[in-house]
Amino acid sequence: MVYRPEILPQGSGAFFAETLTDNGLIIEKDGFKKLYGILDVGYRTTDFLIFENGQFIGEKEELSEDTGIRTILEKLQSFIKKKYDKEQLEFLEQVLRGKPFEFRGEEQDLSDIVSELIAEHIFKRIEPEVKKRWEDRVNRMHKIIFCGGGAHLFKDMNGFLQKHRKQIRVPVEPEMSNAIGFYRYGVMQENLEKLKAER
Repeated sequence: MVYRPEILPQGSGAFFAETLTDNGLIIEKDGFKKLYGILDVGYRTTDFLIFENGQFIGEKEELSEDTGIRTILEKLQSFIKKKYDKEQLEFLEQVLRGKPFEFRGEEQDLSDIVSELIAEHIFKRIEPEVKKRWEDRVNRMHKIIFCGGGAHLFKDMNGFLQKHRKQIRVPVEPEMSNAIGFYRYGVMQENLEKLKAER
């Protein structure tokens, strides 16, 4: 079999993770053709991606907004420095995930401030961008898929896109969506090559 390199647009991994099985088969009949919104929440940016008929649609320059989890981490860092005068902040991501940290022999629970920072970020920065960028298309979307390392922040935000709750899908391991999707896409392509060779 000859390997042909292929460049796929951003968001493709999450799209294929949602629409293909590990055997490279389509999960839902005609599901490939439907309209999907993909919200990829990374460290630095949030990407707002749309797929329809198995294709990326939209303008590449409209993809990203500087609203990744870094913004929340910076505010949390500022809060911790002010309250605890603590400089070494390598534990921040764990705190963002709801874990306490030890300071002077006591565990510090920052879940209230973390929830507040996350809610502010999601409802004041991300949600308005989704509505602005996707406009009336959001009503037609079959699924709105969350992926990336920051997707876990949305699991408890039931008010986010309240009218669209039935469309929202947060995978079990959203940070692995792209890797899983590219694997499944590769298996699908391999299956297609085998079928062609058998003809």
